[in-house]
Amino acid sequence: MTLHSREKRVAEEIKEALAIILQHELKDPRLGEALVTVAAVEVTRDLQNATIHVSVLGDDPKEGADVIAALEHSKGFIKRQLCKAVVLRLMPELFFRLDTTGSYAARINELLHQIETEAPARAPQEPTDTEADSDPKK
Repeated sequence: MTLHSREKRVAEEIKEALAIILQHELKDPRLGEALVTVAAVEVTRDLQNATIHVSVLGDDPKEGADVIAALEHSKGFIKRQLCKAVVLRLMPELFFRLDTTGSYAARINELLHQIETEAPARAPQEPTDTEADSDPKK
């Protein structure tokens, strides 16, 4: 889906305002000490709906579900605060989604590092001088 300039501008404004709201204004105990960031905002062409992808820094998968539950519960408050920060005739309906690309990338990096450390053990050994002398292609 290609975003047009208006959708891009609205999405970027919502993303910036929402980051400030999450950092300074939203006080929900379910957020706890979780580090929540707004990864992306997608706005429909008619500006009626906004899908907000949030990422949660932490190892506990339950923490992400708790954050989404807290955001869904606080949707009315968040929307009111966004109306103050972003000037639109009609504020889009908000939908929160957990963005797992950070944990997915960390897992890939972990696997690559594991392959890197195992690679020297699996490397083929150099042929000895006697094997090189018996090669008929030389």
